[in-house]
Amino acid sequence: MQQQKDKPKLISAIVPVAGFPNGTTQIDSWTKAGDLSNFEIIFVNDSDDATVEKKLQEIATYMSANSKVKILKSNHRNPGGARNLGLSNANGSWFVFWDCDDIPDPLKVRQMIFQAEKEKSSVMFGAYRIRSSSSQNLTVKRVNEGQNPLDSVAINPGLWRFAFKAETTTKIIFPELSMAEDQIFLAKILTKPIKLSYFDEVVYEYWDYPVGQLTKNQAKIHELNVAIDYFYQKYESAKCQQLLIVIVRLTATAIKRLKILSKLVLLAKFLRLIISHPGQIKNVFLAFSVIRELK
Repeated sequence: MQQQKDKPKLISAIVPVAGFPNGTTQIDSWTKAGDLSNFEIIFVNDSDDATVEKKLQEIATYMSANSKVKILKSNHRNPGGARNLGLSNANGSWFVFWDCDDIPDPLKVRQMIFQAEKEKSSVMFGAYRIRSSSSQNLTVKRVNEGQNPLDSVAINPGLWRFAFKAETTTKIIFPELSMAEDQIFLAKILTKPIKLSYFDEVVYEYWDYPVGQLTKNQAKIHELNVAIDYFYQKYESAKCQQLLIVIVRLTATAIKRLKILSKLVLLAKFLRLIISHPGQIKNVFLAFSVIRELK
């Protein structure tokens, strides 16, 4: 009886795995750390690297005694398509999306989902911490007291700290992108009439290490423009502050990494937004935060 009280129903954890050098580095730490008995772990191998496949088979072997494990082969070469493949093969009542080079806390995720079920929430997100490669510092990110949870999500989206009731994802898929595909997925769900709740404990450790991270990939950074255009369209129809925050944040990230002509195009587009909606945009200082990124 106690076990039923402490555990929610089956949780599907979808984990895309790429072939970069630290693609499977962190997986051992959480797959061996605790009880995963009510998890369905779905590794989506989106790599042609033979060592990745071998490592995943090893992990599946030692996990199979206590956990449900699937290994799917993907040729999408982007996390959006890989996650869609995982979604189409998931059987859980709840879905979570973890990255292969970070460290989730399955026990805390389970507690978060148990709380969500008690509160009858469809989506819940938790606090997380960042492990920095430059300083080895650990920084915990929480929703500040009195802060609108949606503002917190707009500033620090972090799909990996969310849990979604399975029915909230019905007919919603990730765009086939390597950049900000998770934020578009989140926006599609969070604009639905659902109950969103916050769990004030750390459920995930994000490793801010440059090797392999897609936001550092110059060949793919242009894909941010697709996401930026999506959020411009959303803002034109909804004009809510959270969408403006997302536009500013994505624009600033792109400006840091794009070539000069592309930077100027993005900046001009943002300034047109400011000028065309002066009554809607109260926090005009956000424009200057984007301009500062040009330095």
